[in-house]
Amino acid sequence: MAQHMVVMKEELVLQMLLLVRQLLWVTGFVMVVKICDSSHQQLQGDV
Repeated sequence: MAQHMVVMKEELVLQMLLLVRQLLWVTGFVMVVKICDSSHQQLQGDV
């Protein structure tokens, strides 16, 4: 029974790591889009 709990805990940790990695990826993607968007607006403002 104890071994089963350890396995479940390991799976939970793996799932959490995957979730965190996805969140980081999405956050980075959104930041890149925002930076591109703001620089694009600045270019339009200069013209």
